[in-house]
Amino acid sequence: MVALASKCVGKWGAATLGVGVVGWRSWRRHAVGRAGVLEPKGPLPPPWTQSRGCSCCSNKRNILDLAEQVEVNKAVEDRSNQLENELVSLQKKLKDTEDEMDKYSQVLKARKKLELADKISAEANVASLNRLPQLVEEDLDCAQECLAIALQKFKEAKKAADESERGMKVIKSQVRKDEEKMEIQKTQLKEASCFAEDVIRMQKTFAI
Repeated sequence: MVALASKCVGKWGAATLGVGVVGWRSWRRHAVGRAGVLEPKGPLPPPWTQSRGCSCCSNKRNILDLAEQVEVNKAVEDRSNQLENELVSLQKKLKDTEDEMDKYSQVLKARKKLELADKISAEANVASLNRLPQLVEEDLDCAQECLAIALQKFKEAKKAADESERGMKVIKSQVRKDEEKMEIQKTQLKEASCFAEDVIRMQKTFAI
């Protein structure tokens, strides 16, 4: 489309475009006085030269803006994919943490059963009874510490997953807005293409 827009300024169009733009700027400089009142000095440049220059430049800018928007949309899509991958990774970590909690819970239950068995067997051995509660308490403390660490990891993973999910919602909302902008820009691009074709036909008509 850049090549199509550049055809608007051909051998004949470039000369008239340059004269039209320069003439218009010159008229503007002489037209605006200190009081801000338009007092044109000299004849105005032909309207078709003014509109030809401004429209072509505007079309070029629109095409460049469209290309930049396409790059931005691609970057947004890449970022969205990256966040999706991060979310999957966090969900996996969350699942691993839950499995680890289950493992620690089973260990805790096993140790509680062991404590009960030790207490039953300690009835026959008074000497070991004084030592058994201390060992069991140490085991329980260790299990509780492990459980507390697992719970902390679970909370952190869940928080990270929630933040990632919120980020995904924001990205998806931005993508929808960008898609709407793309539709508008596609319409503008079609209009620019039609205008460029009209300019080419006008050039051919004047050349004839």
